[in-house]
Amino acid sequence: MGNDDAHLKNLSCFLGPNGFELAPFYDLLCTAIYKQQGTHLNAELSQPMGNAKTLAELSYPDILAFGRNLGLAEKLCEKEINKMLVDIIPAAGELYKQVQSNNDGKNITGELRMLREIIELVVKEMVHGIQKSI
Repeated sequence: MGNDDAHLKNLSCFLGPNGFELAPFYDLLCTAIYKQQGTHLNAELSQPMGNAKTLAELSYPDILAFGRNLGLAEKLCEKEINKMLVDIIPAAGELYKQVQSNNDGKNITGELRMLREIIELVVKEMVHGIQKSI
C-alpha cells in the first residue's frame, strides 16, 4: 500500500525443476510516506486503477475494475479485497510489535517511526477510503 512509483513490477519468478516459483520480493516500498505532510495519498499512481489516478481516489469499484482488466474473476477479487480490508490493520500492528521486539539490541527508532507512519498515514487512511466506497 502506498506505492506510487511502479515498484510492484519488481516481482520475479525462478524457473526450476518444478516449474516457476515466485522469487523473494525486493524493492517494494511505501513511497507515500515521503510526501509532504497531509498529501500522502495525493501522489499519482504509476498506472491508473479503474478511474483512480491517485491513492486518495482509489475505491472498491476501481480495485475490482483493475482485477477485471487483469482477467481475474470478480468474485475472487471481492473475496480477497474484503479479506485484506479486515486483516491488514491487525497484521500491520502485529508486524510493528515483531519489529519492536526483534531488534537484537539495535537502535531502530527510525525504522519504527517509518513503520508507524506507513500504518497511520497510509494503511489506515486507504482502508478507510476504500471501505467508504463500498
